[in-house]
Parts: sequence; C-alpha cells; structure tokens
Amino acid sequence: MNLIFARVLFTAIFTMGTQPISVLPENALTSHQNSYLMPTVNFLKDQGFISGELVSTPAKVARVSAGLLAQQMGIIS
Repeated sequence: MNLIFARVLFTAIFTMGTQPISVLPENALTSHQNSYLMPTVNFLKDQGFISGELVSTPAKVARVSAGLLAQQMGIIS
C-alpha cells in the first residue's frame, strides 16, 4: 500500500509541474546564507553551477509554432 500511495503522490506532484529555482540577489538576504533552497549568485558560482557571466536580458522569441501552447497563451514573435 505504501508503494501505491507513493506512486500516486509523486505522479500527482510531477504532473502539476515544478517551479524553477529562483536565484536571489546578494542584497536580498539579511544574513549570509548558503542554501540550495534560496541560492545566491555567489553561492552558485562557488558550488560550480554557474561559470562565466550571467545575462539578465529577456529572451527573444524567434517564432511561435501554430496551434501549440505558446500561441494559445498569446506569445508573439
């Protein structure tokens, strides 16, 4: 029964989707925190997850395929 409950629970969670991890700016936290749950840019660089320079400009959509979710949501190219 535990295996069935776990399967149903994980299926429901992953079907709903997950939120992307937000990276906090260094000045957002009042105390210095090294956490994977609320990472800062410096923490991610120290752990080796980020190399190079971060770009914070928005992405440009080249084209939207007809009939797919992006078009239904109103994203235009």
